[in-house]
Amino acid sequence: MWYSLLIIILCFIAFERASDYLVEGLGSISQHFEISEAVLGATIAAMGSSAPEFASSAFSVVENHPTIGLGTIVGSAIFNITIIVGGSALIGKYLIKKRLFYRDGLFYLLTVGVTILGIWDGNISRIEAIFWVILFIVYLSWLIHDAKIGCPIPKEQFEKTTKRKAIAYIVIGLIIIGVAARFLIIQVATLTEAWGISESIFSLIIVAAGTSVPDFFTSIQAAKKKMGSMAVSNALGSNIFDILASIGIPFSFRATTSVETGISISLIGLIVSVGLALFLMRYKWNVTRKDGSLLIGTYVTYVVLIIMI
Repeated sequence: MWYSLLIIILCFIAFERASDYLVEGLGSISQHFEISEAVLGATIAAMGSSAPEFASSAFSVVENHPTIGLGTIVGSAIFNITIIVGGSALIGKYLIKKRLFYRDGLFYLLTVGVTILGIWDGNISRIEAIFWVILFIVYLSWLIHDAKIGCPIPKEQFEKTTKRKAIAYIVIGLIIIGVAARFLIIQVATLTEAWGISESIFSLIIVAAGTSVPDFFTSIQAAKKKMGSMAVSNALGSNIFDILASIGIPFSFRATTSVETGISISLIGLIVSVGLALFLMRYKWNVTRKDGSLLIGTYVTYVVLIIMI
């Protein structure tokens, strides 16, 4: 059992390092093709930092443990909107750009609504999963459009390296993330069975937090640089990618997937946390330390309740 726990921790560490390699490699190779930095920041940075969640979800389907993948994505969404947005505010009050709020915030609210409608009946069908993928393509196209016309988008700085080095970063990042995700799913299944705990509860809390580490550090660094809107946009953009792509793509290969009760109940926690976060952002177009403490308190309350249930 302790061996499985050690492997899981090592997988989380591997995710954090490999995501950095992947993002830097993708960013550098894209610069060689003269793709604008704005488009890179709007797409590659968000998707690269969400690669651990996507890989975990994909391998949960491959290993026939879809509950782990679903729990990871839903739990990560709650973690991001509370701990990441709230934690960034604890570093210092930051302003919210209106266009980012109306684009990312409201599209994320739509994403959550669609997710609840899809999961609430206890099943995810292939048609629903494909629809989520289509929604993600719409969002991605919107980001690229905004980037091209010069509207505010999250910006990430990429160091340009040689093509060979960039390709090496991409290959290394993908291999490490893929191997770590496979071992993670296997060890989580082993550990939960040995300890007699639910796969959904473990993935909603432990795996979700572990795979969200790259997003957390990205947003915290942005907040330290007084770029609060970027921190929020990173969290929201990653959540949109996590739900629509990380669930939609892998689960479109299954005819139907049953959803455990713990995940269905967590959808209530998701809509509450999203509603609270968006309200705090919109109220005075800023997020203060007090707001951050409230969001973190909301996450702690959610964890306590989901464990008790």
